[in-house]
Amino acid sequence: MPTRNAVRRSRSCFLTVVVMLPTVLFLFPRSALSQTPVPQQSTSHQFGASRIDFTVAGAKGFIIKPTHPLANMKPWIWYAPTFIGRYPEPPLRGEEQFPKQPLYDWMFTNLLASGYWIAGVDVGESYGNREGRKTYTAFYEYVVATFGLSSEPCLLAQSRGGLMLYDWAEEHVSRIKCIGGIYPVTNLESWPGLSNPKLQAAYRMSEAELKAHLAEHNPIDRLAPLIHARIPILNIHGDKDQSVPLLQNTFELTRRYNLQGGTADFEIIRGKGHDEDPEYFESKRLLGFFLSFLKSSSPKTVPVTSPASLTKSNKQNSVDCVWINQKWPPRPGCEICFEKCSVPATARVSKITYSCTGKGCGWSYNPYGGYDALYALDPDGSGFTWARRWQSGDEIKDVYTITYELPDDK
Repeated sequence: MPTRNAVRRSRSCFLTVVVMLPTVLFLFPRSALSQTPVPQQSTSHQFGASRIDFTVAGAKGFIIKPTHPLANMKPWIWYAPTFIGRYPEPPLRGEEQFPKQPLYDWMFTNLLASGYWIAGVDVGESYGNREGRKTYTAFYEYVVATFGLSSEPCLLAQSRGGLMLYDWAEEHVSRIKCIGGIYPVTNLESWPGLSNPKLQAAYRMSEAELKAHLAEHNPIDRLAPLIHARIPILNIHGDKDQSVPLLQNTFELTRRYNLQGGTADFEIIRGKGHDEDPEYFESKRLLGFFLSFLKSSSPKTVPVTSPASLTKSNKQNSVDCVWINQKWPPRPGCEICFEKCSVPATARVSKITYSCTGKGCGWSYNPYGGYDALYALDPDGSGFTWARRWQSGDEIKDVYTITYELPDDK
């Protein structure tokens, strides 16, 4: 039995707790004791659909609901760069915001009608830095938990959005399904360049430090996780792009990706630069690529037209891809030329050799320097795209001989 003194002490303690409880509640408001409140949302319409804007991790985000939702699934397209209410300095045309209307009217209207949600978050001019990637993770977790979106979105990277999305994707390969791009930046050395003061400010590094740590931040140097996870890629890019050159970005990404066993493809938009052109933003191939992930089938490879001729060689199971530059005039309409070479249907490339004849061979060289062949294999092994720089008025005959295997050769 407790003593009378023990009972008194127990009552005293109880009264102390009761008296102190309001003070504790005063010191720690209700919001601090509960879960983080749901960010305030606002609704509007864009691309003929319902749009919801919100703030997550201090950044402005949005989602657009599909006009024809799918049953039992909520696939989504993650778009970058997202700039809400303004464009980073210097402005292009006043207070623009991305994604833009009417630039994406055709693409997004079709995606929304097919059941895709579209979403993005504004991380400013991050250039893919660690802070931007951290906000991307918070955004991803929020939209998946709050709106029930798929845990594996497809990514759509336009221009600088390539740095943002590829850098995040390479650290979260289990959280993505595919990557599509419109002239995406995938090489920091190409754009904006390591000497750029804004890039250095974003990463809090000097040019020398960026160079030393490039493999930690440069998309084309961090492809291994995406390759291992078998993430399919399709980019479209113009061969006249001076801002984000095809050679150092999409071409080089594809070359490295497929050489290491990945599945990446690209389509060259002939004669186009870094433009807001319908050939990019109304690309049926890019739309079809995204729509293919709503089904079980894989996207089909669409051949790119090329002036290079395909002729039979004297060797068995080989073809010659020939590109001839006649003596002045005319000269090829490209400083760096990209040509497509393919083998017969069902065949697979096993060996590629290069030769050049003519007085101009000394002026026809690898754009990176040297005279060796530079090419990016097709993802299915049925051919390749090669790059060559032309700076001669003399006749040149470039020949790529492709040795290939047919299914019944083994």
